[in-house]
Amino acid sequence: MNSNPDSGPAQASAPPVQRTIARNTLWNVAGRAWDAISALVLTPYIVWRIGLDDYGVWGLVASFAGYVALLDLGLGSGYAKFIAEYAARGERRRVSQLISTAVFAYALLGVLLAALGLPLLGMATEGLGELLGVSQVDGGTLVFLVQFSFTLFLLGNCVAPFTSVQSGLQRMDLTNVVGFAMSLIKAITTVLFLESNYGLRGLMYSSAIVLAVYATTSVAIAYRLVSDLRIRPSNFSRAEFKTLFSYGWRAQVARLSNLITFETDLLVVGFVFKSTGLLGVYKVGVDLANKVRQTPLMLIGALVPAASDLEAREDEKRLQRLYVVSTKYIAAVTVPLTVFCACTSQPMMHAWMGAGLGQAGPVFALIIAGYAANILQGPGISVALGMGRPDVQMHTGLVSMVCNIALTIAFVSPFGYVGVASATAISMYVSMAWFLVAMRRLTRMNAATVVREALLWPALASLPGAVVSVALQIVIGSGEGRAASIGIFASAAMAFGALYALCIRQLPFLDTFDAEFLERTLRLRAIPGFSFMMRRARNRAPWAGVS
Repeated sequence: MNSNPDSGPAQASAPPVQRTIARNTLWNVAGRAWDAISALVLTPYIVWRIGLDDYGVWGLVASFAGYVALLDLGLGSGYAKFIAEYAARGERRRVSQLISTAVFAYALLGVLLAALGLPLLGMATEGLGELLGVSQVDGGTLVFLVQFSFTLFLLGNCVAPFTSVQSGLQRMDLTNVVGFAMSLIKAITTVLFLESNYGLRGLMYSSAIVLAVYATTSVAIAYRLVSDLRIRPSNFSRAEFKTLFSYGWRAQVARLSNLITFETDLLVVGFVFKSTGLLGVYKVGVDLANKVRQTPLMLIGALVPAASDLEAREDEKRLQRLYVVSTKYIAAVTVPLTVFCACTSQPMMHAWMGAGLGQAGPVFALIIAGYAANILQGPGISVALGMGRPDVQMHTGLVSMVCNIALTIAFVSPFGYVGVASATAISMYVSMAWFLVAMRRLTRMNAATVVREALLWPALASLPGAVVSVALQIVIGSGEGRAASIGIFASAAMAFGALYALCIRQLPFLDTFDAEFLERTLRLRAIPGFSFMMRRARNRAPWAGVS
């Protein structure tokens, strides 16, 4: 008999984890795909309207915003985890306490930071602009961008606890519907402001409108999902704050490491080369890598709350299975996508942005290759966070950060901006090696087993397509015009995709467990060619770790 008076029926009627993850993953696929497509369409338009120099400045402001986000004390990293735990235990009252604690803590922090930070930022921005080579931008505009970005960050902190209710309760359907609406609003407002010649200020106005609509929607959804949600000062809990902070400071160190790995490249390029044009080129390459990165990342979003749910139920066996099998599925998408993009970086860049941005091709190829190592850690990181072990992410990030700093110093002088991108890529693989060892201690899953079951076969299956893609460019050329580049890219994509599918079918990657999961849980049987792809898999015994 349940002795907890705050518990409810949700605990007893929780849906199977496989079905929940599958449902949420499908919603994430739709949401991330739309977000990536809209961004891919919008970026060339923005560059065309504001110019490459201003686009480089916009990249610096985005990097600044990333570092400013460290001022949230790390509380936000634990929202989804603890909401999922409290929901699994039926502790609805603690959900109200957690959200109230976060909202009022951030409101107080926001007032203090605004009073101290806004004047200081105004004084510091112009000098930083000179240091990074952006002095040609109007000083008033630069100060406005930085201060406005800081203000949006402070307001966004108070919205985040409400937004996390959706992910904590594993309602990725709502999250992605809202995301679709926000991206649509962003596209419309961006075009309106840029066509009205607002320039960089217009991009910031667009962000403000999106945040306002997003905040209103998120609060309304939170109250709808948690009918007895009460946000009031009396619900502020020192114990909840301590819990969030104790969990979050480790994740905060990991965020700092990720910022140095992902965001500092632009600062280094600006400081060393003092060219906003080159900043714009580098940001274009990184932007395309980020858009491509969305494809495998959309498979990961459902894992943290699912892992928290299993941890709350003390289901160690299923956590191990979640780690290996989810890494396997992420690898099945990430490895071939990375290999293909690295092999076709030039025609991809020309097809996307047109001729004249060939310098961005090598940046894109190197960054997307490094991102692969980071993405492949995603399922394990999600499982570790769900188990209440943010220290794994923290130490992995520290390894990447130290390696990235050392390699950037070593590479930037002899190799220029390409050396900066190379340092970022290599550091991610070094951190991945450390991560696999760390996860062995946490989950008792041998690193060699994870590599064999999840990574080896997709890598081998990608090789024939890589050879054909490179050969096509040698024979036909990489293409300078957009139409020619699109043709080369499309031909290489079809050849690569067909060869990868045939190879992965022949190799011992998919088994009976995968066939049943993909058919019954994800319901992919209606997709043309699915039965053909699964025919051999149905005859293979599942990996011994899957029950």
